[in-house]
Amino acid sequence: MGRRNIRVILASGSPSVRHFLREAVEVEPGTTVIGQAENAARALTMARNLRPDIAIIDSYLPYSVGLDSVPLSRIGGLDTAQAAFEEIPNLRVVLLNMDTVPTEDTMRSDYIQLFSREVGGVSTPFTLQELFNETRTPDSLVFARVQARANGRMKSKIDEVSSKAILFGTIGILLGLILVVTLILAVPGGFITLAGLAMLAFGGLSKLAMRLRPGAPAAGGRQRS
Repeated sequence: MGRRNIRVILASGSPSVRHFLREAVEVEPGTTVIGQAENAARALTMARNLRPDIAIIDSYLPYSVGLDSVPLSRIGGLDTAQAAFEEIPNLRVVLLNMDTVPTEDTMRSDYIQLFSREVGGVSTPFTLQELFNETRTPDSLVFARVQARANGRMKSKIDEVSSKAILFGTIGILLGLILVVTLILAVPGGFITLAGLAMLAFGGLSKLAMRLRPGAPAAGGRQRS
């Protein structure tokens, strides 16, 4: 019997934050979002009915909808997180500091979203699987934030492809020049040389672009209004 997915609910009054968090959660293998709430009342009802493994709550979660004239504060999210944590056994609760709302740039496929928390004064990334496997204690409520970091695996893949393009491009140029010199296969040799030059240029430009490209900011996003 296979291991079941980790079931997660999200709570935020901002649709863009909920969308961002869903992307951040479901990029991790073995996790699935089973519900999304836009206010504290709905979040608690959803947690009671669905019994998720993890609840991720925006610290600015409003108590109810229709209060646009009332400035949001952290109290709604904190109260909701504490209530859910105390009421529902085995529930892991993450209270997120979402002072910055992620931009589209930080949600591109070449960036990964990492949940991080303070451990001994150091910001430490963690996965939802790691959180789920931890022993739940009375003080296990997690205060965290989301960081966008460059996807190292994708960079490695691009670097590997670029290196192969440079290698095969160089081989193609040498082979093409040899054929040109023989005069017998000068025309095919010319095409092979041109193809080799194209591959060499592609590989070189790819590596240059990777080096010049700046990394993503730790909490890339726009300030929340």
